Amino acid sequence: APPVPDCFAEGSSSTSIKLSWRRPPECRVDFFRITWATATTQLLPCPKLGEKRVEDVGSDVTEHILTELEIFHTYSITITAWNAIGNSTCSQDITTLPAPPSSAPEWINSGEIT
Repeated sequence: APPVPDCFAEGSSSTSIKLSWRRPPECRVDFFRITWATATTQLLPCPKLGEKRVEDVGSDVTEHILTELEIFHTYSITITAWNAIGNSTCSQDITTLPAPPSSAPEWINSGEIT
């Protein structure tokens, strides 16, 4: 089985997370499987998870953006490297960013800005 890939994640907007990883060195990888779900409660060590979603990407892919996520939620994300022998995993809990304000605050008068 492939070794665990080095994985990184960051909230890139209020509804998306950018994932990146390094291919395991000197190891054949056929594809990467990304699995994610909303962590609905934070009961450690095993949070309760919402519905799981899965997406497979090619062996040459090292970045991916998860979109259409819920605002300000924590996600349990696993990136798995697969080959003919088996798989290995890397997991992280990531929180999307809060939504930006829908408009400027009403108390700011544009005539007051210099």
